[in-house]
Amino acid sequence: MIPPEIHIFRQDIPNIEREKFLIAHEMAHLILNHSKYMHRELCQESDFTAPQNKIRIKDIARMEYQANYLAGCLLIPEIPIKNSFFALLEYLRIADRGFGPLYVDDQYENRKNMKKVIGTLSIEYGVSFSAMLVRLKQLKLVNDERRSSLGSSSLIFKNLKLK
Repeated sequence: MIPPEIHIFRQDIPNIEREKFLIAHEMAHLILNHSKYMHRELCQESDFTAPQNKIRIKDIARMEYQANYLAGCLLIPEIPIKNSFFALLEYLRIADRGFGPLYVDDQYENRKNMKKVIGTLSIEYGVSFSAMLVRLKQLKLVNDERRSSLGSSSLIFKNLKLK
């Protein structure tokens, strides 16, 4: 039996944070023994219509979610991130006003606080802003009530400058 291999292709513009997450994601597939069901990350329509393949798109989506979740856990472990998160909130004097430790909506100050907290923690843990936001939401540390939530977070912060 041939041992599983992970092939990662270099991007035109290097992104260390993304590469770390990608490696953790692929390792998670190995740890979770997804190779029993998946033979490669890229899927083509013929993969689902082949008579010998009984795996469904929702099964692949579930395995991708599991690999992403485990990658987040590996890169951003629960206890250390909670300690860092609450220490940073205390340092920045961001109080829980009953909506969750870090509440964000479309108000400028709440968006600014989120950018400070998640940006700082992203640098500390060497992960992308998006990966940190997703992990903090999973741990119920961020209550994101923005109308333009995760999908456009980079657009929201594009013109936001911190003092």
